[in-house]
Amino acid sequence: MKNSAGPRLSKSLFTLGMDCPTKLFYAKTPGYINCNSKNDFLKSLADGGFQVGALAQCQFPEGHRIDTINIEQALGETNEWMKRPEVTLFEAAIAFENLLIRADVLVKKNQTLYLYEVKAKSWSPENSFVTKKGKTKIATNWQSYVYDVAFQTYVLKQAFPTFNIVPHLMLVDKSKTTSIDSLNQKFKIQPMGDHSHRVQMIGDVSLEALGRSILTAVPVDEEVEGILNGSLFSKDDKSFTDWIQEMSRAVEQKRRWPASLGTQCKTCEYRATPEEMFQGKLSGFHQCWGTEGGLSPAELKKPTVLELWNFRAAGAFIEEGRLLMEDLTDDDFPDKEWRQYLQYQKTISGDPEPFVDADGLRDAMSDVVFPLHFIDFETSMLALPFHKGRHPYEQYAFQFSHHQMEEDGSYQHKDQFLHAKPGMFPNFEFVRALKGALENDEGTVFRYANHENTVLNQICAQLEFSAEPDKKELIAFCNTLTHDTTDGRTGERNMVDLWAWVKLFYYHPLMKGSNSIKSVFPALLNTSSWLQKKYSKPVYGDEITSLNFEPVAMVQVDSQTNEVISPYKNLPPVMDGMDTEEEGTYYRNDEVIKEGGAAASAFARLQLSDVPEKEREQIEKSLLRYCEIDTLAMVMIWEAWREMI
Repeated sequence: MKNSAGPRLSKSLFTLGMDCPTKLFYAKTPGYINCNSKNDFLKSLADGGFQVGALAQCQFPEGHRIDTINIEQALGETNEWMKRPEVTLFEAAIAFENLLIRADVLVKKNQTLYLYEVKAKSWSPENSFVTKKGKTKIATNWQSYVYDVAFQTYVLKQAFPTFNIVPHLMLVDKSKTTSIDSLNQKFKIQPMGDHSHRVQMIGDVSLEALGRSILTAVPVDEEVEGILNGSLFSKDDKSFTDWIQEMSRAVEQKRRWPASLGTQCKTCEYRATPEEMFQGKLSGFHQCWGTEGGLSPAELKKPTVLELWNFRAAGAFIEEGRLLMEDLTDDDFPDKEWRQYLQYQKTISGDPEPFVDADGLRDAMSDVVFPLHFIDFETSMLALPFHKGRHPYEQYAFQFSHHQMEEDGSYQHKDQFLHAKPGMFPNFEFVRALKGALENDEGTVFRYANHENTVLNQICAQLEFSAEPDKKELIAFCNTLTHDTTDGRTGERNMVDLWAWVKLFYYHPLMKGSNSIKSVFPALLNTSSWLQKKYSKPVYGDEITSLNFEPVAMVQVDSQTNEVISPYKNLPPVMDGMDTEEEGTYYRNDEVIKEGGAAASAFARLQLSDVPEKEREQIEKSLLRYCEIDTLAMVMIWEAWREMI
């Protein structure tokens, strides 16, 4: 195996480079911020990936793991094992020149190598990796996965030219159900001191103990061959091997690849905040838009076309070199009534005032029925099910919060539900509790975005196949609150979406094009004198009933910025109140549940039976506080709007 000890292009770097080759430089150069490393939702998804990887290894009980993270040691150990005529290796290290792979599962049988790349992505037997719409190619939603396997196959072919390489994707099969309880808990995510994680296998993980496998090994030899020979791959007039060679040279030379600017830059993970840059951190996004975009440091602080909400023309303007909102004109917005034009106008004019469609908002508010109900759900969809008979990525609804408002404007945090006991499927108790909270009147029920509607429809499907004695009543209740676009059904008490009202009736420049509740809520807190006057006093938890908060001022001002701090940012750490030496088994003392992904991860941890009781109580308290803030935010949005009209 011909290899180099210098900088190498690994399979993870190759995948990153296929997304954007400029990122290779940012990934390998110290100082550049990678904001995905701080994203709780991505962290939750990654936890599922680690578990699926561990489950896949159990499918090969004869396998040996190359456990060292030292590349040279891993290469040497792999080389020794590969001298055997038959061997199965996990994390086998294979190099050719400055190309490197760590294969998830590599099976050698004489002159054939069976490669298994394990992914936590869901798959069904009817899925196809190839699309024939227009030019035949790998389907967009499968490209990163199949390209990953193709890269590994290429390296194996170079390193073992006399061998037959048979590549597979090992995927989570949604058509299957697990035949055992607590499958998820057999693969415990163990936090490490350096903020990383490892998987600890719990109890018996033999093939017999794991029951029916929910993984499927799908051969991709035809797809990989098509990529390598060019029939299924074309990008910027370069072949797949051209990309490999050019990216490997860029990594070896530590050279920054010139950026190609486009709408994909909006989701670039190498983007530092102004605060991080002030602290000396580097921002790949700002370097690209400065170097290739020609923007000065002052211009880089100005709003770009990427900030316009749902602006599908942004890519065309970027190609023209019009990167900033101020580069656009009124003629670029044919529909002057559209929300993007409103955002554009307020941005370039420096107008700090909100837009409020008072008439539209007044009409919508006059159409509600009191008492009003504001609800929010916390859910989890993990690759490995918690319970026997469940599919991978099946919906688990484990928590809700409910605020109720009377016609005189008074309100209370009336109900909450949290069902996180290990070994118990929560969904049907969840719906029973929600039914108990909402069935006593015909008041309007509010949600924020479509998640709650989707979840209730999914639970109805679960109920249909259940043996629950009250399933007909529960399904009927859910149907009153929901709609289904597939069959045109609309419940007589169909939930009202506050997110839709935001898009129709309200915009503030502080939202910067986002309609997320975590953008709308702080914008209103910082601009509504009515909210500031009421909530600068500790009325919440005192005059206003709260199920989780002691009296607290929900409006608190940052002394340095003079801005109202979002209540989400003021949520205490999970282990709040515990001594420093009592740092949790699963949570550090600084970790806070303030995002949906973090809540889902907390639920998964609560399914473990070995969580210390004191820590379990702390996690549950944190979940309850976070979910309560979600529905409180909805109430306060309503209050602010009511005062505006």
